[in-house]
Amino acid sequence: MAPERGVGRARTRGGLTRIDRESLEFHAKIRRAFLNLAGASGSRFRVVTADAGMERVAQSVERLVLAALKARSLL
Repeated sequence: MAPERGVGRARTRGGLTRIDRESLEFHAKIRRAFLNLAGASGSRFRVVTADAGMERVAQSVERLVLAALKARSLL
């Protein structure tokens, strides 16, 4: 999710944390670092698009977790 949108969401929920109050440049730098880590680590990480509503994001995460558990015969 673009940092502007993420910070906007944080503002609408209220009660900003110390991290929420950091600059957009900070959030963009952290986002890039995580995306680079995910790209360099192959199947170790999954990137979930968080631009959708909370229900859709939760469903995406659930599908990914279940698939990972099944792939490792843990489910």
